[in-house]
Amino acid sequence: MTGPVCIRQYADGGVGSDTGFTGGYCTASCSSSNCGSGALCLNFGDATTPLELCVQTCTTPNAGQGNCRSGYVCQALTDTATMQTLPFGFCFPRCRSTSCTAPRTCGSDGYCT
Repeated sequence: MTGPVCIRQYADGGVGSDTGFTGGYCTASCSSSNCGSGALCLNFGDATTPLELCVQTCTTPNAGQGNCRSGYVCQALTDTATMQTLPFGFCFPRCRSTSCTAPRTCGSDGYCT
């Protein structure tokens, strides 16, 4: 995948099939070094089928909206070597009642718990 990637708020472009990406989310495919200031490259796929996309960084991981736009929260990142939460995260849509995988549920703070 190359070039810009835009996720619409409604998968069908209309009023049904809400993706949870309030107002849509446009990004770009990336390598570990080309997202620019205020963004980082994350793999949303797996080792076999990577899906590397640039995401906006934020400074309040797991503490709500922070510097993310309305409808989004600052998701924490973990250093896999130390298992410590990093001091920054990335902006991602607030959870909704159907967006958390059971047995997790969507909390009033916008995170799956």
